[in-house]
Amino acid sequence: ELRLWKSPLNINKQPEKIFYMSNKYQTDGTKSLMEHASSIDILAPQMYIVDKNLNATGTISLEIQTIARTNNIKVMPLIYNQNFDQKIIHNLLVSSSSQDRIIDYLVQEAKSYNYIGWQFDFENISYTDKDLYSAFVEKTAGILHKHGLILSVAVVPRVNDDINTDDYKNWSGVYDYARLATSSDFLSVMTYGDPYSVGPVASLPYVKNVLKYLDGKVSSDKISLGIPLYYWKWNIKTKKNLNVIGSYNSLQTIRNTNSVVEGFNNTYQVPYLMYNKGKNSYIIWYENKISIQSKLNIIQSNNLRGFSSWVLGIESSDIWQVKYSTSSIKTSTTSNNMIEKKFKLLTVTNDLSFKQVFEIAKYVEKITNVRPAFLLGILQEEFSLEHSDMCYLTSLTTGEGVRIIDNKIMKNTLHPTRDLPAFIKITQVLGKDPLKTAITCPMSFGWGGAMGPADFIPSTWSLYKNKVQKITGKPADPWDIQDALLAEGLFLSDTGANLQTEKSEWDSALIYFSGSKKTIHTFYAQGAKDKTREIQEEIDSLR
Repeated sequence: ELRLWKSPLNINKQPEKIFYMSNKYQTDGTKSLMEHASSIDILAPQMYIVDKNLNATGTISLEIQTIARTNNIKVMPLIYNQNFDQKIIHNLLVSSSSQDRIIDYLVQEAKSYNYIGWQFDFENISYTDKDLYSAFVEKTAGILHKHGLILSVAVVPRVNDDINTDDYKNWSGVYDYARLATSSDFLSVMTYGDPYSVGPVASLPYVKNVLKYLDGKVSSDKISLGIPLYYWKWNIKTKKNLNVIGSYNSLQTIRNTNSVVEGFNNTYQVPYLMYNKGKNSYIIWYENKISIQSKLNIIQSNNLRGFSSWVLGIESSDIWQVKYSTSSIKTSTTSNNMIEKKFKLLTVTNDLSFKQVFEIAKYVEKITNVRPAFLLGILQEEFSLEHSDMCYLTSLTTGEGVRIIDNKIMKNTLHPTRDLPAFIKITQVLGKDPLKTAITCPMSFGWGGAMGPADFIPSTWSLYKNKVQKITGKPADPWDIQDALLAEGLFLSDTGANLQTEKSEWDSALIYFSGSKKTIHTFYAQGAKDKTREIQEEIDSLR
């Protein structure tokens, strides 16, 4: 578990739970607020704006205010530049009189409606206005504090200070995190909407990198971690984010009206769903209780203030089941624990320890010069993609099969001419029943039929089985971990991973998962790359 901010873990601390509301989702958001009021500490409606005339205006419905008051939920509205217009916020930052007028409005509005204070949600600000924005926050905070009100600031995060990007110049670069945190009560760090994502709205590696950047700049008790409740939808072929901020209800509609393939990416710690519509294939990355729990664990293990979730009314119903106990959080990890922890492998029922699998990988490296972390990263990605989607063959002529978990008929389980004859021969040699040997199910496109922890289809295994047998002196078995790793290493070496460079491993992973360096399905290789990095960190810690 990521541990920054080297202060003792407070096992009794409960995270502060902030949930946003918006006008767009107000109807569903109000219903969610009523149903889950006991799980909300602060309600933060994004319902006030600064308009083009530099006037502040907005309102929160009486119904929402009544629900909050009845359930002792604090209310902290957001105020933002209308349409996130850059000209509006710049004009405000250079007009002291307009600032004074707006600050006075905030004080009077908060007193009238018993708000605890405000959150600045000014976005799309030029990085050249950094000092002006920091000064405006300092000025506002000073006055609000005198009236017993708080000021928090929603900030767009960054992971470095590369000024040669649009993200820095117009979104994240304006925020002087250290200065803003000093003057305000806390920062809501919007760790969602990763500008460089190729999939999830907020992958766990992205969240960790943001926090690593903030460590040393902002104290942990002033960070409220942003958690998204919406999904992103991508066109797999074009690799384009369709900019769909989807709700759980729309996700359910897709499930009910399409044939979908679902999974969970262990590296990203985010679930996904894939489906075809006409000639297009789509993948949706969304949040559920498991992905949010992983982020919550980061919050608690680093003594962060809490979280800020966008937005009520579109969330998956199971997110309300997350646990706020710190009893399961590891405060330290010893080398012995790392060595002995189980290493999950596809179709391997008797789990091996990390140490056992690592020793096999080191043996394979001597033969192929493919580094162990990359070998194991590939295996882990295969496990995360396929472990819950395995099939048995039901026809030795058509290649049709059935999914093990629900007995659903899967017509494209095994390619009848390319792979079926090879599969029958492989199982016969090894004394296995071809109708009772688990292989991968097909996705929403293409064919299934891959075998063992290295996930080789039979026709590809046939290209490497003799090489493996020559090394081991016995019939090659794709379900044997040593044989599988050997074949994997030989394949990866043949496709360039023996060079042990970042590019050669990336190209090799693309070929391994999708058959070509020019594939559109790069998220599999990205998952393997992320897992490789994490495994290498574990290996380095053992030395």
